[in-house]
Amino acid sequence: MGLRDAIQGAVNAGINALGDIPVSANYESLSSSTYDASAGTPTTVYSTIAGVKVVIGEFRFAANAGIRGSDPDFDVKARDKEALISGKAVSTITPKPEDRIVHDGETWNVVNVFPDPAEGAWVLQIRRE
Repeated sequence: MGLRDAIQGAVNAGINALGDIPVSANYESLSSSTYDASAGTPTTVYSTIAGVKVVIGEFRFAANAGIRGSDPDFDVKARDKEALISGKAVSTITPKPEDRIVHDGETWNVVNVFPDPAEGAWVLQIRRE
């Protein structure tokens, strides 16, 4: 077991130790998107990871602003939330903008992704559709 595996395992254990604070959600990763010119509609395909434990809270701009630096596209809306997921929970994909989190019938779009260097945890800026 390498250091990255150890860090991912520790973060995963920490999230599990939070008891009923994390919620179970589906993480939907954008797999492909095509445009059907004859129908005039886009077709989007997502890969779903079911039952991912997610801690959802208020978006903390100050905590994440330094990560993004002076990126002019860094946009925060008043109702944005922050989602914390374990790198181990989504080890088969790399979270990215355009992915989605579906919880309790609500779909949240991933707007920004803030990874730690070991990919032990992912902090996501999410926005309701």
